[in-house]
Amino acid sequence: MSPVVGLMPITTISASMTTLTRFQAKRTTPCASALSRSSREAAMFYELHFDVNRCAQCFACEVACKSAHDLRPHAQDKPGSTGPRYREVMTTYERDASCPIQYVSMACMHCAEAACMAVCPAKAIYRDPEFGAVLVDSNKCLGCHYCSWACEFGAPQFGADGLMQKCDMCIDRLRDGLKPACVENCCGGAISIGPAGEPERGVRQQAAQRMLR
Repeated sequence: MSPVVGLMPITTISASMTTLTRFQAKRTTPCASALSRSSREAAMFYELHFDVNRCAQCFACEVACKSAHDLRPHAQDKPGSTGPRYREVMTTYERDASCPIQYVSMACMHCAEAACMAVCPAKAIYRDPEFGAVLVDSNKCLGCHYCSWACEFGAPQFGADGLMQKCDMCIDRLRDGLKPACVENCCGGAISIGPAGEPERGVRQQAAQRMLR
């Protein structure tokens, strides 16, 4: 008797039910995002904040960052020609003429759910337990570029050795009680550092004040 097309063997059905049971059991455990948020709050992790209205495109943050990390100077007319840069001042152009051109100083966001950390096969990317900075262990890095493909902000950079490097929030300066180089040298006060969630609270307060007017 030929088998009926479309029916799965009992062993396959049993395996599927077992997998489903395990999946449902996993769903009852706290999600990773909830765990990471609670751990961030408990440790008072820090974030770099940027105010687009204060940036004057002076490039002091780029220069200070390169100096602090002993990186070669960057030729502005040849982007990327002299190796990696951890912070970059970018220009945004609006279609509407009534909207002014804005400058944005970009660097690693040290994301709460860091995609680069999730995809790294060597587990070379980790979070500093004291300040929450996302760091990379060059001794473990394979140079596979997975982190570069996963990051939405272009934070991972690669030097002549082929290993990943990026903004480390000036972790050594933080441990010494100093501000990151970009924060300390920003002429307009556009870059600052503070506990995670501070900008979100500020935006909510401003919105509430506007509603009360």
